[in-house]
Amino acid sequence: MDIETRKMATSSPASGSETEILAMNPAKKLKIMQDLRDFAEGWKRMRDARFTLGIARRAARAVRKQRRLVRHLRGGGSEDERRSHRKHRRLEGD
Repeated sequence: MDIETRKMATSSPASGSETEILAMNPAKKLKIMQDLRDFAEGWKRMRDARFTLGIARRAARAVRKQRRLVRHLRGGGSEDERRSHRKHRRLEGD
């Protein structure tokens, strides 16, 4: 983005920047619109990626928990882990 466009983008609407944008040549107007569209698209993509990452993190945690449960039920893992798991099952009433 060149200096003139940056100045216009940072100026407040009260300064008449909207009419300046409308009055500028079509090629420059198109470039500004494309820049804004690219920015919005990148923002959406980043937000979607963060959302997907959160889902993946929760799924991975659930898988680890399930594997730990299965390992304890089968009697694998360390003796302390098995003892701890038995204690928790007794507390839950299973």
